[in-house]
Amino acid sequence: MVSRFSSHPVTMEIEAGPNGRNMSNTLVGANERANLFGFIGFESGDNPIQIIKMYLAKNIRVRKIRTSKAKIIIDFSISIPSLEEVYELSPMPWAPGLSWAEGIERGIPGLGQYLVGTAPKGRSGGGIQTKVMLNAGSFKSVKYISKILQDLVNDILQRLK
Repeated sequence: MVSRFSSHPVTMEIEAGPNGRNMSNTLVGANERANLFGFIGFESGDNPIQIIKMYLAKNIRVRKIRTSKAKIIIDFSISIPSLEEVYELSPMPWAPGLSWAEGIERGIPGLGQYLVGTAPKGRSGGGIQTKVMLNAGSFKSVKYISKILQDLVNDILQRLK
């Protein structure tokens, strides 16, 4: 699961920082230098992926409940990370209470006002938001954390068959 998260295009794009490229294809019609790190507005030098990666790695648990050699019974419990907790761990830098990870899946407004490039007042070093429409770009949401967690559940269920 952590390797799927690490190799996901959204994760890789955000980890690349303000100089990354739009490998997630979420910033449709934006400047070719546009990327999620700058569009979301993370602080230059931030690593918003690390806290989620650590959470995912620490929050999958398998616990043996009982075994019986006589009847060949093995009971166990599997706990997987919570989508809601990931959303709590991924606050939008400019809007407390909103999650950038959830925004990836549901949409993030404002791409038309995103001006790519370095600006002295830009938080990320990758661009700024303006008050006027600059382009006709649109944000294309993609399944991200929900898909990674669903794939984990499907993998577990497949292995139990």
